[in-house]
Amino acid sequence: THTTQDHKTTRLCAPDFVVTHKSLEISMAADENLNMGGLIRIKVTDIANMREEMFDLYERDTVGVLKRRIEARGMGLAADQRLAFAGRMLSDDEHTLAEDGVVGMCRIILSMRKRE
Repeated sequence: THTTQDHKTTRLCAPDFVVTHKSLEISMAADENLNMGGLIRIKVTDIANMREEMFDLYERDTVGVLKRRIEARGMGLAADQRLAFAGRMLSDDEHTLAEDGVVGMCRIILSMRKRE
């Protein structure tokens, strides 16, 4: 991480991203193990319940990771979620968000599979 004498340092969302308040210098950690791909913010819209939530994820996170994060916020079980992006379903939980073309500030539509 980057620290400078006489500067207050604050960690942001990503553990490898640091900003110094005084100089607003931005640096990335050199450790390759921390490099998880770009951090992106995604808006998930549940139209049926008129609810929107923002999620901070990495491009290399999978659709399955997003579904589990949605479930953790009480928006429905991951197994019942159907996610749509750019007019198509994100049906493969093993695909990364980048593989499915999801980039920062995208909107993903959430619908739930009906249980019989």
